[in-house]
Amino acid sequence: CSAGTGSFLEEAARESLYIATEEIGGIALKSNRPLNFSDQCAAFISSDIKSAIQEGAAVEDLAAGLVYSICMNYINRVKGSRAVGRKVFMQGGVCYNKAVPAAMAALTGKDIVVPPDPGLMGAFGVALEVKNKLSLGLLKPMSFDLKELAEREVSYGKPFTCAGGREKCDRKCAISRIQIKGKTYPFGGACNKYVNLIQDKKQHDVDELDLVVLRERLVFEKYGRDRGTYLLPPNNKTVAINYSLLTNTLYPLYYNFFTALGFDVLPDGEIDAAGMERRGAEFCYPAEIAHGAIMGLVKKSPDIYFLPHVKSMLVENGIKASVTCPMVQAEPYYLKAAFDELKGKTVISPVLHFAKGYEQAQDSFINTGKTLGISPKHAKKAFALAVQAQKSFHDECLQIGRAFLADLEKHPEETAVVLFGRPYNAFTKKANMGIPRKFASRGYRVVPFDFLPYSAGAPVGHMYWALGQMILKASGFVKRHPQLYPAYITNFSCGPDSFLVGYFRDAMGRKPSLTLESWSVTSGTPWAGSRH
Repeated sequence: CSAGTGSFLEEAARESLYIATEEIGGIALKSNRPLNFSDQCAAFISSDIKSAIQEGAAVEDLAAGLVYSICMNYINRVKGSRAVGRKVFMQGGVCYNKAVPAAMAALTGKDIVVPPDPGLMGAFGVALEVKNKLSLGLLKPMSFDLKELAEREVSYGKPFTCAGGREKCDRKCAISRIQIKGKTYPFGGACNKYVNLIQDKKQHDVDELDLVVLRERLVFEKYGRDRGTYLLPPNNKTVAINYSLLTNTLYPLYYNFFTALGFDVLPDGEIDAAGMERRGAEFCYPAEIAHGAIMGLVKKSPDIYFLPHVKSMLVENGIKASVTCPMVQAEPYYLKAAFDELKGKTVISPVLHFAKGYEQAQDSFINTGKTLGISPKHAKKAFALAVQAQKSFHDECLQIGRAFLADLEKHPEETAVVLFGRPYNAFTKKANMGIPRKFASRGYRVVPFDFLPYSAGAPVGHMYWALGQMILKASGFVKRHPQLYPAYITNFSCGPDSFLVGYFRDAMGRKPSLTLESWSVTSGTPWAGSRH
């Protein structure tokens, strides 16, 4: 979180208090009544500073409050529930500000040890690591001219767009060209491709390592496009299913139902940037994607729009309540409000309950069939085929997961990344920004949490969000497995995740985890921050 960094302290002090970086510590140490900005988001703290200035707060109290805020943010959001020893070593350039380690000592009640040159500790560590690799024969001794290094010029060539290579990646990353001493080094991109090229490292088979992209293929290809069975002859009518939110899990159910009844389901539509701008309020990033996706489908002029209201999901061995997020439930309503193009069109929005299993929604799908002029008999048969396809998808995910675990456990020296998050954040390339492939390009296996056999875990009490129950049950499985480490993809403005991520990290205890939070700075341009 940016509010837990020295750069935020520097910027806030300079921009709001007109205090130079070198002066923050001395001014803050003069305070007898530091203001309490808690560990809030940087934007909220900046607002509180302005309010405190208007109320006449002393500059030293404001500076001390800022210092305490970054320490509290670090303690609460980074350290979390992890234990702290009796004596703490604190390093980094932020420690040149003597008020920071003093505040950390006051907050933790521990002895804080600061080295003479805290900002050089990273370089010192690199030197020790180089020395260690030389002694092990992993590096060859070399000589460098410090004057030549200091005077070396770096220039930038014309950047290019990555073509995706054999992985057929479609992210189209911008790659910079850095030129040093007549040699050009490509740099950048969401994966490790160009780092591996520069260092002459083996290019990993990301398709083999990345089971997240395999999940997406199973959803939209194997149990979608490649499976459709006709009960009724084609009727030349097209159905648009929005590629958004829980469609990233339920597409086999939807696709096979309509295909069996003779309808032609339109292929994936583009995420239209102008459509994302049509949102009537500030939504989370997946809801913005929903707006862009429906705009892409509108351009294809389908005969029928299928925008279901998914109210609940089945959680095996879960508690009775297992509802979906309000933004998921409300999707058909805010999209209808935002797009006048849907007025006068055939838009079907059944309320779907899956808390007791997919069969629970049979009547809703039969009524959908009636709306389209399909007899209950044929709709019932089509629904049975669709449910079988959906269950087959889940079964294959678990089979792949068990095989993955069995193979991993044959290599106890290896570790793997389990990707957590809502399917529409973590398991689709539209929202996850290539993060799974980034892991894979570094040689790590990455697997979606719903590939793991976690369902036998104990029910999660007081967690009525269905996906929250699934995530916490799976987190227990990962915590107990010595070779699995979790990464959680969430998004800014996600209400359920705002507390679920805390529960997830508590469930992990002292096991390391990574939380990546994304949001849209401008429409269609995601940005990600991280918390460890």
